[in-house]
Amino acid sequence: MNRKVISSILIVGLSFALTTPPLLAEADNDAKPSQENTEQSWRDTLKTQVALAQAKVALLQARSDFWLDKNKDAALKSLDKARDSLNNARASADRITRARIDELKLQVEQTKMLLETKGESAEKELHVIVDRSESALAAALAQAQMKSTALKNEAATRYALVEAKGAVLNARIALEIEQSPQKAKQALTNAEDALQRAKVSANEISREKISTLQKQAQAARLAVSDNTGEAKSRISALVLATEERIQASTKYVHDSEEAKLLKYRYGQLEAQAALLKANLAAKADASGERAVVYLDESKAWYENVTAHASTRGKTEISKMSMRIDEAKLAVERKDEQARAKLAELLEQAAEIIRDDN
Repeated sequence: MNRKVISSILIVGLSFALTTPPLLAEADNDAKPSQENTEQSWRDTLKTQVALAQAKVALLQARSDFWLDKNKDAALKSLDKARDSLNNARASADRITRARIDELKLQVEQTKMLLETKGESAEKELHVIVDRSESALAAALAQAQMKSTALKNEAATRYALVEAKGAVLNARIALEIEQSPQKAKQALTNAEDALQRAKVSANEISREKISTLQKQAQAARLAVSDNTGEAKSRISALVLATEERIQASTKYVHDSEEAKLLKYRYGQLEAQAALLKANLAAKADASGERAVVYLDESKAWYENVTAHASTRGKTEISKMSMRIDEAKLAVERKDEQARAKLAELLEQAAEIIRDDN
């Protein structure tokens, strides 16, 4: 099979890598992080994503160096960068992802040996490695998204519990100061509603505890309705119990400056990777359709990180978006300058990352 056919098949395959259910997305059996190290675990996940994205860019660059530029030495240097990035990813990865990274590192070393000894016969191996890096990155993304969802749920639960506590305090004020049982009952009904919202977003253990709070709120409301002397003590006990549940819930992990920077770098790397894929696709697909898809992907990534960019960064991203549109137009028109414009985009993307670093 000739070089063009092989590359066409593998580039198309690469586009499906992120949509394939990743093996690494399975729940990690490692112990769940405690409240004290939740933020560190979140930062580590982001660091792993960034390092895997760096590895993906380096692997795509190796394929470009070897296939487009016919530069074996440059390809070997890109593989070295990929190996270093995989080492960085491994340092912050969970157990399952580390195992996949070890496989990738082995593939990189095997490909280096093939490049050094067999030259062109290593091309197919390069394609396989890039596909595997996409799969590993998709898994890291899936895990990060699961963690993000968990953190958001914890935040929603905590917020609803605070609302419930406020409603119970209003019930105490209504009963003890305003001496309005009707207002007290309404406030306790509001507390029950807030507790139900907290229950929806809570984990299994918390849901059981919140169910107990709901029963206490119902008992307090019935005590108010029956004008029993227990109403005040029940409401006071409910205030304390709700506060204890708030304190026991995991605190929301704020989007620190470090986390924002990691997300920004990750988005830039994904945008750069999409440009590399567009450059490779322009060679393999004469229609230019696949290249246009990757150019759109790159532009979307740049737009996605705009919120985290500095004023200067936003200006650069705006310029990149315009240049991508120009390159798209050239590709669609099959302009002779299309390849040159794609090459310029790659240089500018790399320069932006260098400047930010």
